[in-house]
Amino acid sequence: MLRVTNEISHPYYFKESVGDCLNKAIWNVVSFIIFPIGMYRASFHLLNKYVISKFILPSTMSCYRKQKLIDEGDSTANYFNTDMRKITKLKIKTSEGIYLDGVSVVSPKQKDIPANNQKWLVYALPNMGVWQHYIKEFIHLSDKCGINVICVNYRGTGNSSPIQPLSFTDLFSDAEHSVLTLLKDGVRLQNIVIEGFSLGGASGLALGAKYQISAIAQNTFAKTSLVAKNILRRMPFKWMRSHFFYSIVKKILKRTGWEVDSRKPASILKNRLLIIQASHTDNVIPYRASLIKFFPVNPNGPHTSHLPTYLDPKIAHCVTAKPYRRELPSDRVFYLFLKQNGFLSFQ
Repeated sequence: MLRVTNEISHPYYFKESVGDCLNKAIWNVVSFIIFPIGMYRASFHLLNKYVISKFILPSTMSCYRKQKLIDEGDSTANYFNTDMRKITKLKIKTSEGIYLDGVSVVSPKQKDIPANNQKWLVYALPNMGVWQHYIKEFIHLSDKCGINVICVNYRGTGNSSPIQPLSFTDLFSDAEHSVLTLLKDGVRLQNIVIEGFSLGGASGLALGAKYQISAIAQNTFAKTSLVAKNILRRMPFKWMRSHFFYSIVKKILKRTGWEVDSRKPASILKNRLLIIQASHTDNVIPYRASLIKFFPVNPNGPHTSHLPTYLDPKIAHCVTAKPYRRELPSDRVFYLFLKQNGFLSFQ
């Protein structure tokens, strides 16, 4: 079943201010008049479009846009779409005229409940994923927890419009349309929880902070530049491992709009946040670059390698999971968090 959603009108959360637009217009005029400045800005744009953005979001590369896997995911969604479990493929038009490819899974335990009382989990994808890769996990999660799941592919990935995202603002905007689609259908904010893995955790935290809804960040970085620093540590050439080269990379990330600090939205969410970090198995986002490193350890609670039997309602919940198993958390703490926030319809 395909559902096409027309353009969603909403105040664009990441919309540029009047000052930003004026500043950009002035720079465009200056770039046109002064040729070297124009060349400099054009080179940054090309570097971002064809190198940096593809490195950060490799699912936009042709080698990752494997139509066979996408078709298999679509077939799986059609196969499991029954009278008991409703699976709908979404085609959402944004205010920018971009079409986003998405999916929603309605649990058998939720299908007869009015929309304003239904419980939903919004899943924000990692940088190498599309919903077609995760549809079986969504179905399992929906059936086990008794909640609905919605997920939208970023632009340039899956069957979304083949437009290359040029900054984290584009990714945040795409992920936000999952929330906006639910709100348009009458779902209440207090009935939505966001879960994201890796890069998706950064998107989920930004949306959670904006809408003040519970969020789960798994293997999420503190800052993009810290991830870059960890990657540079493993480079074969000494000059690439130098602090000078790292400072250049850091400035480029900031200049192109790919530097993001996940600590700020995380600090806003506080007790409505669950952080899961598999510190011993993630080579891209190790503990020293992870979000969990920057949260204080609670000696009595869930900042531990052992699964807790309770969650402290006054703090951000931090858990290091060992061994790491799946990108969709199945550990007891995940279900405890959902239960504490009133999302589970099972015992």
